[in-house]
Amino acid sequence: MSPAPAEHLPAADAAVLDHLQVFLDSFTTAGRICPRLDERTYLHAGPPLGPDAPPAPMRSALIGALLLEGAAGTPEQAGRLIDDGRLTLLPCADHGALGALTGIISRSMPVAVLRDTHGDTVFGTLGEGAGPCLRAGHHDPRTLDRLRWVAAAVLPVLQQACEGAELNVTRILRSALTQGDEGHSRTTAGTAQLLVQLTGLILKREIRSPETPRVLRWMSADPQFFGAFAVLTARLLARAIPERPGSPLLRTVVSNGHRVGIQVAGLGGRWFTAPAPVGSAVLFGGHSPADVHPVIGDSFAAEVAGFGAMALPAAPAATDHLGLSAARVQADARRMRSIASAESSRYRIPGNGSTGVPHGIDVHRVARSGITPLLATGLLHRSPGVGRIGAGLAELPVAPFLAASRALTGAG
Repeated sequence: MSPAPAEHLPAADAAVLDHLQVFLDSFTTAGRICPRLDERTYLHAGPPLGPDAPPAPMRSALIGALLLEGAAGTPEQAGRLIDDGRLTLLPCADHGALGALTGIISRSMPVAVLRDTHGDTVFGTLGEGAGPCLRAGHHDPRTLDRLRWVAAAVLPVLQQACEGAELNVTRILRSALTQGDEGHSRTTAGTAQLLVQLTGLILKREIRSPETPRVLRWMSADPQFFGAFAVLTARLLARAIPERPGSPLLRTVVSNGHRVGIQVAGLGGRWFTAPAPVGSAVLFGGHSPADVHPVIGDSFAAEVAGFGAMALPAAPAATDHLGLSAARVQADARRMRSIASAESSRYRIPGNGSTGVPHGIDVHRVARSGITPLLATGLLHRSPGVGRIGAGLAELPVAPFLAASRALTGAG
């Protein structure tokens, strides 16, 4: 059979996302799946930091991780370790992980591991529940004690419940899209479905830990509990796009708070970066736009796979919260489809003509049109230790897409 014409390859490659299945593989600690981690080595969100110091929220989260691991006894000691350059900081994206918000992952942190039908895996930390959390830059004793409890109590229950189970996460994500989720900033329906399945496994296996009732209450208290699993699934979907020479399809979007970075299927692991944007904001009371830190995190994998801000018509509650009119939502959806290579046949949005989410963002289309992908993002305060202060939408800068497009055509 003769090869497909080159102009059809992006659409064919994007269609891979519709056929991949993702399963919950296991629960463990980060150090067991990433041996690089030790008391001086930590993962972070975004592209490599290079000579840049961690931004304030990430530095604050890193202080918490150093305290959690016992590598420092006080926040002041932890700060000196960071400032003296005595730590190794590695991007989650280059080490099989996904880091939410600041993305700081240390060796003892509990993580979920997801696996696709080809055997590829990705891991990320569990949600920390409502309120202050380390990934948002908190390192107070209560935050650290909760993380220790999750490792000591939640992790063993989930390990026993899910050992050998074939829990299909793509099936939950697909169903949740029909029930008001967009797979990133809103995952309430997915949370309900995941909790039903996890609770069923806990009961079926008669796990009799005295902590089991508290574990169930902790999981059910967080309406975004499925969020960690949704973005890990999206990362595996995006990574399934073939690394074909010349392919213009986007595989990675991440931000370290200083710079946002993208990777493209036809250019291997090469990073293309630009200053991280701030975007529009819906803020909690008492905060102003001047307080908002530029976007940070790896959870934009959701948008790369066609979810999140790329699928806003699926989530009326989220668009209402952001103050977006129906006309604006539909206009943005048309713009996002214009830079994608295909429309999903599997992940569809009801009430919107059963339109499929856009798959396969094409950097050439972005470069030609100037239309860049939208991101749904949680917003952190610029100051350390304050944490999350709202949510919003941000458009990626066009510069990395222009540079990637030129690199693919040999012009740069």
